[in-house]
Amino acid sequence: PQGATVLLNGQNAGVTPLNKELVAGDYDLRLDLHLYSPIESRFTIAESETKELPAFTLKPRFGYLTVLAEPGSAEITLDNKPVGVGQYPKTQIVSGVHTVSVADKLYHPGTEKITIADGESKVLNVKLKPAFGTLNILSEPAGAQVYIDNRLVGTTPYTNEKCASATYLVRVSLPQYTEATASVTVSDGKA
Repeated sequence: PQGATVLLNGQNAGVTPLNKELVAGDYDLRLDLHLYSPIESRFTIAESETKELPAFTLKPRFGYLTVLAEPGSAEITLDNKPVGVGQYPKTQIVSGVHTVSVADKLYHPGTEKITIADGESKVLNVKLKPAFGTLNILSEPAGAQVYIDNRLVGTTPYTNEKCASATYLVRVSLPQYTEATASVTVSDGKA
């Protein structure tokens, strides 16, 4: 493609396409363009000579990556840089090994190393595993205050369908009744 930086004997001479008057002599030519492999060549130009070099085709050093995450609120990072939420649309990236991480609260994070080859188009689907379960608390009679880790969260019957997996201290209290306390463990995907 056009727009490659032209280096003649190590000095920046402009960008392609380039027409330039040069002093007679030998030249080391280098063409550099982001996401492409550089090309190096040599040529000689004589006094009063007009020389047209052949067209150079730079070899791509990139591929394409698409990342689709579930749940759709998951944050996606590529090589430790945030790149999207829920999806990273088809994007040109430099060839090589990359680290894709997907994370969302209440889900176990996912990390994958991927290799993108020159010209390759890769789609990565990441489905995070839940790190929550359902917490149901009932009392007889209903209407008791529910405390989880000493924080008032509601009254019975109490349901939290996305309670982070962990062990909690649950206390149920209702005036004129004996208070009940229990250690409750919520597991991934369980009620």
